[in-house]
Amino acid sequence: MKDLGVPLDDVARVISRTFCEQIFRHGFVHCDPHLANILVRSQPNNSKKAQIVLLDHGLYRQLDDEFRMNYCHLWKALVTFNKPDVEKYCRNLNAGDMYPLLSSMLTLSAWDDVTSGDINRLRTKSSRGNNEKMKTYAQRYIRDINRLMESVPSSLLLLLKTNDCLRCLDKEIGAPINTLAGNYIYDNIYEHT
Repeated sequence: MKDLGVPLDDVARVISRTFCEQIFRHGFVHCDPHLANILVRSQPNNSKKAQIVLLDHGLYRQLDDEFRMNYCHLWKALVTFNKPDVEKYCRNLNAGDMYPLLSSMLTLSAWDDVTSGDINRLRTKSSRGNNEKMKTYAQRYIRDINRLMESVPSSLLLLLKTNDCLRCLDKEIGAPINTLAGNYIYDNIYEHT
């Protein structure tokens, strides 16, 4: 990517936009976006802009409209600090009383951080301390996580996998924009919900 001369933050934005378009607008999503499945090249008409090509089309998921809209509304609620709607849309996705856990899993943030009202609360926190904190939470709540995974739709499981792959891509690119909590979602969810 460096040899192409395209800015890494541009690559991260193009990847973010592509997957947000798939998930939130079209409901047809490539669920395996790791480094080996994304080719980055310069745009044909502008060599300083990034273009991505998705490879390995073996794991896609069609999201039905009801699921997609619940997921859109949930992210809108997460981005806009709307705690009652976070609960509502998590429950619509079969999380039941485990809605704080689902919110935390989607954002990789503790429930108190998710609902804090701090504008930076959904930014990817890749510090060693935060990673250890999240590992501790995962160990503490492993039974609840397993119960939650058994109750939510399978489409959500694939989106959680996709989210994790996208976070890893952000980190690998070195220009993390937190793909699913980035400005693109904030700007565009309002148009479609």
